[in-house]
Amino acid sequence: MAHDLNVLGKSVKSIIKNMLTHLEEQRYSKKTLETYKQVLRHLEEYMNENGIHEYNPIIGDDYIQKILDNRDYMKVSRWEKMIIFAITTFTEYFLLGFVKFRRCKTRYSLTGEIGASMEQFVRTRSAEYGFSESTTDDYRRQFRQLLLFFESQNINKITSISHPALMKYFEGISLATKNNRHRNLSIIKMYLRYIYETGAVLMDYSRIVPKVKRTKQPTLPSVYTKDEIQKMLAAVERSSPKEKRDYAMLLLVVRYGLRASDVCELKFDELDWENSKIVMIQQKTKNRIELPILVEVGDAIIDYLKYGRPESIFQFVFLHVLAPYDRLASSTLHSIVTKYMRLAGITNKVPRKHGPHALRHSLAAILLDKKVPLPVISEVLGHENTESTRHYIRIDMNSLKQCAIDVPPLYYVTCEGGDDNECI
Repeated sequence: MAHDLNVLGKSVKSIIKNMLTHLEEQRYSKKTLETYKQVLRHLEEYMNENGIHEYNPIIGDDYIQKILDNRDYMKVSRWEKMIIFAITTFTEYFLLGFVKFRRCKTRYSLTGEIGASMEQFVRTRSAEYGFSESTTDDYRRQFRQLLLFFESQNINKITSISHPALMKYFEGISLATKNNRHRNLSIIKMYLRYIYETGAVLMDYSRIVPKVKRTKQPTLPSVYTKDEIQKMLAAVERSSPKEKRDYAMLLLVVRYGLRASDVCELKFDELDWENSKIVMIQQKTKNRIELPILVEVGDAIIDYLKYGRPESIFQFVFLHVLAPYDRLASSTLHSIVTKYMRLAGITNKVPRKHGPHALRHSLAAILLDKKVPLPVISEVLGHENTESTRHYIRIDMNSLKQCAIDVPPLYYVTCEGGDDNECI
């Protein structure tokens, strides 16, 4: 907090200097440091012009609003977005004393009368069903498409929404993939029913939303054999810091079936060495799971921590090997899996996905082959219920063969003399 930093009473110039030193220690590039320095110099000038001597987050927000000037975030220039990002980072340093790793997320702001209605709908649904942040972001992203279309048609009021306008929008997204179209139309259908039920419009336009035929889970999960997985692990030499990290991360996926987000988000306080357990809250389901620290997994993590992990203020176990030493994004683990599958010479004559989720499927297949009960597999994979795990039953070919029904023999009927009555 600010009190811990002892920044209260300090000039903004000294706080800027301290932050730039912090970023330099985290190995930020010279170009990035110069950009931050330039932006924060303008912030200092802004404060001087307004007779402000001490910084606080409200000043940062005011400065950002001055940059936006009532415009939508999506319509500001790249440089202006960089200014907003730099000010947000500076506020973060002011409050925490360090700069956390963050993915650069696009802000899907919903503006105007219709946008405000959409935002209210999102909040209502979120409160009712307990949406995660990623789900609410997805809703806003889907609504953003419709809102931009309305703006292009000069439709700015809810009462201006019409049947022809909606049909034109539906026609415009016809080239999107089936899954994207299904997702977009499902959310819009719920919103149109919402504005009808709340009395904002007089007609229930949800009835005209076209249906998208979509078969859920139409293809079998991609799986790899136990031998293929061992070949992939053997392809990691484990001599460099990066290879030590990659090997430990791969083992977490292969042995436990952890999702990529859970591996990349693993923190030190989730490793209970004293009781040889990994205790974590899953990123996707928010459910708590406990896993035993297997000997080979524990050895791999310790090897990385001792001889591969760079020093960092972050509590994430796995970090980038190059500065700045931030935590990894889930997409990085996908690249790691792909790399070592290629090095192991694993080919996909039959098209298969080759990311960490395929390894998760593979663990399920191995457990099914060993006759492990479905509830146990569900617990291992961290599923909320066994219904999600039933998806994997389709890849248990040995068990499916036992369910096969014998095909009865075919009897051929022949006729003599061409008379149907003489057929035998």
